[in-house]
Amino acid sequence: MKFTINRIEFLKALRIATGVINPRPVLPILTGVKMELRDDTLTLTGSDGDISIFSKMYANDTNQLHFHEEGGVVLDAKILLNAVSKFESETINLEIMDGAYTKLSGGSAEININGSNLDAYPKIEIMKNDIEFNIEEERLKDLIRRTIFAVAHPGTNEDKPFLTGVNVRNKEGDLTFASSNTFRVAIASEEIYPVSDFSVTIPSKTMHEISKHLTGMITVGIANTTASFKTKDAYIQTRLVDGLYPDLTRLVPSDTNSDISIDQDVLVGAIDRAAIIKEETIPVIGLVLNNHEVFVKAKSQELGSTEEKLDVTLEKACDSSLKVAFNGNYLREAVKSYPKGNVVLKVIGPKSPMIVTDSINSKNLNIIMSLNVEV
Repeated sequence: MKFTINRIEFLKALRIATGVINPRPVLPILTGVKMELRDDTLTLTGSDGDISIFSKMYANDTNQLHFHEEGGVVLDAKILLNAVSKFESETINLEIMDGAYTKLSGGSAEININGSNLDAYPKIEIMKNDIEFNIEEERLKDLIRRTIFAVAHPGTNEDKPFLTGVNVRNKEGDLTFASSNTFRVAIASEEIYPVSDFSVTIPSKTMHEISKHLTGMITVGIANTTASFKTKDAYIQTRLVDGLYPDLTRLVPSDTNSDISIDQDVLVGAIDRAAIIKEETIPVIGLVLNNHEVFVKAKSQELGSTEEKLDVTLEKACDSSLKVAFNGNYLREAVKSYPKGNVVLKVIGPKSPMIVTDSINSKNLNIIMSLNVEV
């Protein structure tokens, strides 16, 4: 294999392919990136065994890719990334010299890397999809952004491993993303053209890679045990998370005690000021409704207290006073997941969850469990 390529464009493609590589994989060869030059296409592959990313480069004026000889090699991803980033030349040359011994050169610099043959890399089977649909980059990434923050961290819900992913389901053209760590729920929906109904759970790691790297129109594919995300220049295939994910939309309370409309920035500012008073890592924020007025409070016997009256519109007001406590981090992340403008807090009771939604689409919402703490 031998080719010349623009260094910056090559580096971009490498970062896409190597994003999922685990530095301590089950198979040592998976610390490497597979490079294959066939049919005027340079394909870079990275995998952790569960998620695989294929980054494709076709010759054009931007990447200055020139093919000299077909072939392939597997090179240590970390070493290759460091090597390419350290060159100062506009273009670099890559050539397999002997077996898998590979030379990179640019300007007056030369770096040689011991690689592995292609047959040492495990075969990644591209699964045939049962369902496929197209979605614009902005819409898909917005669905991910609105839900990814609420997934459970690995190891925190060992009896419910499916909570480490984002559930993606389609029902009659209503595409819904949902996530939860049992203490909060995030739900976001978009309409798509009719395809067969489905429900799958995508690993959060895959969602992060999609958000970072995929651009343009994205073709989403659903198979029995995998899902795929395809653009002109990249292809991501991921194993699905095992387990039956519950329909979180059924958890949405049907009635509320008080509905509060408030500017997003105003509420975030109040939360940040109240979060200064925290005894441990979790800021406990109190929401107090009293005589049609709304306050944000926090208190600690050792540290002090804070209280701030909010400028709100009560779309639905309760007649009696109401106090409820929440995890301030969860409330802040829920509020920040919406575009600039007003958000609506739907309060149910002192020991009940609260709904956070926007004033545009009531299908996009968060549910935050209350804390059994005096405020």
